Amino acid sequence: MKFNILPFAALTCLPLSAGTSKSPIDSGRNSGDWQWSISMAAGIRKVGELKINSSYRSKSLIPPSFVGGNSLTVPPVGDLGSNSDREYNDGYVRQDASTGFDGLTQYWGYQNSGQVQGDQLAYQATGYQSIYNQSFNIPRHGPASRDTLQAVSPHIQADLATPWKIGGLRVGWSVGFDFASVDQGIGFSNWSGRQTRDDYRLDYEDRYDLGGVIPPLPPYAGSDQGAGALIPNRPGSRSITPVLLFTDVATFSNRVFANIDVDVYSFTFGPSLTQSWGGIDLSVQAGIICNVYNWQGQQAERLSVTTRRGTSTYAAWVDENSGVKFRPGVYAQGDITYDVGERFRIGAYFRLDTASEFRGQAGPTIFKLDPSGFNSGFQIRYTMP
Repeated sequence: MKFNILPFAALTCLPLSAGTSKSPIDSGRNSGDWQWSISMAAGIRKVGELKINSSYRSKSLIPPSFVGGNSLTVPPVGDLGSNSDREYNDGYVRQDASTGFDGLTQYWGYQNSGQVQGDQLAYQATGYQSIYNQSFNIPRHGPASRDTLQAVSPHIQADLATPWKIGGLRVGWSVGFDFASVDQGIGFSNWSGRQTRDDYRLDYEDRYDLGGVIPPLPPYAGSDQGAGALIPNRPGSRSITPVLLFTDVATFSNRVFANIDVDVYSFTFGPSLTQSWGGIDLSVQAGIICNVYNWQGQQAERLSVTTRRGTSTYAAWVDENSGVKFRPGVYAQGDITYDVGERFRIGAYFRLDTASEFRGQAGPTIFKLDPSGFNSGFQIRYTMP
């Protein structure tokens, strides 16, 4: 928003002495004398629009496993495609002296009759396996927000009315000061992760084709000495059944809060024109506004992990930054007051102002303030004797 203050600035270039009847400035006695007045007011000020572009520290972090890793324990049952000494929960099948030639062995044993299933001999073995998995959701940026900053603002104004007029409007000067304190923040949780470790028992079952051999009654423990019933050293089939025993889980989440506190000191200066109707004065002014922003930004972030033992903080960050920004701009203001006697007047004012943007940063989060707004409120004015 921009305001044209040239008509008011031009007032400074006009002669201040009485001229001919052609002069636009009338300095006659009817215009009054030099007159000071002081105004005290309380109003609502729109400081501007604040945009927060948030980010966070934990986006560059991948934590180690809190649940362990992959593992595999294989029982000593050998490979299906080669001869081997095989040990089972309920017996064994080992090599004898001739296994390398004919693939058969008499060096085997079993424990119970239930292992004999038709023309097959079944053995059981047990292994274990742990499988680790992880998944993370880590956005590149945090959320953004845009908010209007408003606050109650005390306002002080000093006006000097000169004896001169332009077209019936009394020329003057005005200087003002007001203060506002605002703050705004953003909180979010957007980083999440999950780690799991699944523990399995592996139930092996190897089946040997007997080929018509009738096994000795159990429990039977053959040896590689003497004579004995021959069976293949290699199983005809093998099945592995995983049984889930336990799942360990770790979950991760972050919590981020960023905020900015701004104290705004504004000084205004510009020419004014006033029209009076009886006890009512209506004045307009425009000029320069100087905004001083004393700001402080903070960002706090915590990355937490939750396991079966509870929740704890894995990492934490705190960032702070502060500074003073000076931003000049322009303003336009209108005042209306009513004479209540004893040199006091009551009234209201409304001001529009704009200045250039300023930025602040706390950690990875950026704050952008567009200081275009208004100030409006009620005032009490005292005219000096």
